[in-house]
Formats: sequence, structure tokens, C-alpha cells
Amino acid sequence: MNKTIAIAARTAGIFAAGVLTGIGLQHLRPLPPPPMPPLGEFAEFGEGAEGLARLEARLAELPVKTQVFSAQLREIERRFHNRLLSVLTPAQARRLEAIAPPHATDAQPPTHRDDPRMALAGLGFFTILGPQQDFLESELDLDAAQKQELLRLLNDRRTEFLQLIDTSPPPSIGIYLPPPASR
Repeated sequence: MNKTIAIAARTAGIFAAGVLTGIGLQHLRPLPPPPMPPLGEFAEFGEGAEGLARLEARLAELPVKTQVFSAQLREIERRFHNRLLSVLTPAQARRLEAIAPPHATDAQPPTHRDDPRMALAGLGFFTILGPQQDFLESELDLDAAQKQELLRLLNDRRTEFLQLIDTSPPPSIGIYLPPPASR
């Protein structure tokens, strides 16, 4: 019986110590306050119907901006594709057309279903060269000179892409958080 009372007393003591520690920490605030309330990033639009209308207007701009940006990406890819075709033999060019048809005139950008190389998907497709280089080298059975030219073409495409990003960033809703000092 004494053992049971001792265990219950220890449990109650540990519980009380935890509660008192929690109360003390709430008053001391050892952590900084949260940077903003939940959904605070939308505060720039305002509240009520007027704020919602401003948010909807910003969202309505996105499809147009996305189409323009996608067209620029497809143009970079089309130039890369044409330059790569000039390096390949006719048999290799036919294999390239079978695995990666050009998408310069498509209304939508290619997806991984259209082009196996797009399995890398997203904007990383233009900047991460290794997997794409390995894929094209193995699928097209490139010789040493063609491999060097492929790497140069991939680097040129990455440079064009980075220049595009620098001059016209990808479209977004454009929500920018205020600096920490003003939060």
C-alpha cells in the first residue's frame, strides 16, 4: 500500500511541476511572438469584400502571366531542340523526335506524360543538367564529340533560362511578407 501511495505522490508531484513550469514559461515568453497571425500574409489585400476583390483581381492576372512565361520557356526549349538536332545524325534525330517532340507551338507546356525528360519537372528541368545529360546520352547513343556539344547546349539553355528568370521572374500571386521589424 505504501508503494502505491508513493507512486501516486510522485506522479502528482511531477504533474504539478509540469503545470507550474508551463505557467512560468507563458509569463516569461522565452520564444519570440509568432511573425504574424494565421493567414496574415493576405493582410495587404484588406478585409471584407473589397479585400477579396483585390485578391481575386491578382489571381485573375496569373493565367495570362503564366501563358506568357510558358511561351518564353517553350521558345528556349525549341531553340535547344533545334540546336541539338543539328548535332545529331539522322537516326539519332529520329530517336530524339520519338522521345522528345518539340513543343514550341503547344498551348500548354510539356509535362512528364508528354516528354520523359520532364519527369524532372518544374523549373529544375532547365537548371539540373546531370540527369538530363545522362538520359539523352544513353537514349541517343552519342559519341564523345556529341556528348561535349550536348553539355555545351545544356549549359547554354540553362544560361538563357537564368537570364529569363532575372529579367522576368516566374508569375506568382506576389504576396510579400513585411520585414521582421515591422511585423
